[in-house]
Amino acid sequence: MDRDEVLRGFAAECGEDYVGLWQLARALPADLPRAAREEEVVSMVKALLGMGGIRLGQFHDGEFCAWNGAQSEQLERLRGELAALGRDPDIGEVAWLTRNDGAASIRRTRDAVIVPACHSDSEGGAVVIPPGLDGAD
Repeated sequence: MDRDEVLRGFAAECGEDYVGLWQLARALPADLPRAAREEEVVSMVKALLGMGGIRLGQFHDGEFCAWNGAQSEQLERLRGELAALGRDPDIGEVAWLTRNDGAASIRRTRDAVIVPACHSDSEGGAVVIPPGLDGAD
């Protein structure tokens, strides 16, 4: 199976479930050096994010929380976390990919900004910031 076929398979799986980085790493040749493996995992994530609708994130208190920031920032974070790990990720480590539109994200309503716990320092769930205190006009 070539790289494009592998990526299409992971993209399809993202529509039905979460795809872990460990799955991407296991799709690579076993004899690929660690640094090259890390860079190829990042490259595969970049390609998947580029397909549109796929989000990168991690679980926090049982809820999938998409990573904030531009794609380039997310990829740099991913590079750093993979380097810090120092080996291929195992199940649940570092990040997941999904097309899940229910992924937690910061959202603005007419009356407040709602920040899910995964994007805040809160221990008890979402933080609700009233208008005027959110930095927006």
